[in-house]
Amino acid sequence: MKIFISPSDLVERCLWSNYVKFVLKIRDEEKLKQIMIDDKVEVLSENDAYVIGLLKYIKTENLVHRCKLEIEDILKIKSTIITVDNVDRVLINKASLIKDLLDFKYRFPDYYQADEVYKKSIVELNTFTNNLLDIINNFTEYPLTIKDKNYTFVLSGDVSKNIKV
Repeated sequence: MKIFISPSDLVERCLWSNYVKFVLKIRDEEKLKQIMIDDKVEVLSENDAYVIGLLKYIKTENLVHRCKLEIEDILKIKSTIITVDNVDRVLINKASLIKDLLDFKYRFPDYYQADEVYKKSIVELNTFTNNLLDIINNFTEYPLTIKDKNYTFVLSGDVSKNIKV
């Protein structure tokens, strides 16, 4: 099966960073900018579509909702039960959570020329992620040392409460 898709379609499905990382394997911002400006329809193999996640995403303008869904998935996958002060708590590594949140935000490069609807959605997404980052930075932190490395954790439930509508 051959899939025909343009770079702008990949951005609108929140898949641009995965496409760059796994298919293009380009790190030069100027080349990436030119690819986005040209916005030529490319043939994507079924395997590449699977790897970047195209088969599980639909196009939506509600980027905040998509971000919340991804954060919920991250919480399900990366949370762990750790005993703190003789109490089992469900925690997530704060640095990992922030990295994943910023990764989602950067799926929409500055050189992407969005239509008015997507421009508004991207602005809303940036506002949401900035607010959530501020909230996460104010959570109670649980510093732990694991195998001689220091990590900072936050409660997964606190994150979950702040992404619910």
